[in-house]
Amino acid sequence: MNPLIKLTITICAVTVSSFLCHSERYRYLDSVKLDHNGMFLTQADSASASISLEARAALDKNDDSHGKSKALWALIWNCISVDNYYYASIQCGNTDYGDFADKRYAEITVGHHMSDNDSIISRQRIYKGVDFYRGYNSLLMEWEAGKARIFVGNKELQHIFSLPMPSVDKGKCGILSNDNLTISSLVIETEPDKKLPLKTSWTIDSLNNHFRNSSDPMEGYWNYLDRENDEKQAKLGGRYTIAIVKDNDGYLLLYANGAEINRDNWHECMIKGRLISTIFTDHYDLVWIDAMMTPVSKDIHADVIDKVIISFEFPLYKTRLRFSKSPTLP
Repeated sequence: MNPLIKLTITICAVTVSSFLCHSERYRYLDSVKLDHNGMFLTQADSASASISLEARAALDKNDDSHGKSKALWALIWNCISVDNYYYASIQCGNTDYGDFADKRYAEITVGHHMSDNDSIISRQRIYKGVDFYRGYNSLLMEWEAGKARIFVGNKELQHIFSLPMPSVDKGKCGILSNDNLTISSLVIETEPDKKLPLKTSWTIDSLNNHFRNSSDPMEGYWNYLDRENDEKQAKLGGRYTIAIVKDNDGYLLLYANGAEINRDNWHECMIKGRLISTIFTDHYDLVWIDAMMTPVSKDIHADVIDKVIISFEFPLYKTRLRFSKSPTLP
């Protein structure tokens, strides 16, 4: 990364409210000009399961040169300060300026900028698929499950790198350049981590201790018993064991084991659903968290039979799941 960025960088005077259209997952910056050594930053949603950062931009000056041009622009993320951030940059140049064998190229660099020291993570030159002068190019960084993928292109994006990247939810993210840059668009899209709202403070040990002292016949472990379902309407997420524990005006359903679909994302004592008391004895409104961690609550309910069988009813999906009370703790 050109050290001039560190020495002379300025924060672009663009307010988020003026140019960004907000939703929980999507932010958009449209038609903005960055001055020489400019930077635009915004806060990405933290604790995301995935983040996509894409910009389309063109440098005002990007001519033939001896070696690499001085002008570059970059996507940046995990920006703690102007002296600490990760980046993916595009910088054009010539292999043999003035020679008949000269070729124009674009150098894509992924690195960590920290004070006066740049740590280059990966670098590659490409000779096609981008505009090597003053036209628009797109840079895309996608992050998920500890890996970042970098794409670049003028008309079509081409995959350049797949790199280990533990997280991108620290600090801010955005775009910078060391020369005048016209940004056609900057899109930041995040996918919330569905696991976070399902975590509880319960553990198997604390549940066992609680159940040993409980006189509530509903509390305890319940094992998958059987089902009636239309496979075209709903697939069985697993043969679960769940823990039922009193919670305010109803009960929490906590996952213990048995997940088959999306198994790696389910952990002990995550919320699998809720039973909400009604005016009818042993009949509850139901909120069920499906295998992909999406809440289902419309027109579903649960019935308890003789305190030893619970039936979860999903009539719109032509499905019934039944669980039986476990006589012992695991």
